[in-house]
Amino acid sequence: MIKVRGYNPIVDPDLSNVGRAVEILLASQKPIIMAGGGVILSGAFSELQAIAEFLTAPVVTTFKGKGSFPENHPLAMGPIGMHGHPEANRIILEASTVFLLSALGSPDRSVGRFDEFGKGMNIIHIDIDPAEIGKTSQWISP
Repeated sequence: MIKVRGYNPIVDPDLSNVGRAVEILLASQKPIIMAGGGVILSGAFSELQAIAEFLTAPVVTTFKGKGSFPENHPLAMGPIGMHGHPEANRIILEASTVFLLSALGSPDRSVGRFDEFGKGMNIIHIDIDPAEIGKTSQWISP
């Protein structure tokens, strides 16, 4: 096992959070999925598409997540951020719930100011690296 000073992740997931996330997503009026590079690294393309279609949730991508969702799919909104699509940026600001799938790799390019992004919405973050969860307090659900 490799020891890295300052890196002490909690490796056992809290399964009660999974149920809570499902409840929030199912109750959400305007859910949106933000897919990042983790979807590509894990090869979770079909899982992402299945969740998006089940929720009928539009999918935006970070630039590292570009290609994680078919761009010709009716739910595809394209990349967000300063170099993203205007409609993708607009729809994420109108969301009631944002479902983040390993999307914190390029935060400033994707969401701009952390103190403004996420106000009044639920944010659910899934990441293979547990140290990334809650790393920036603004990303924790209200």
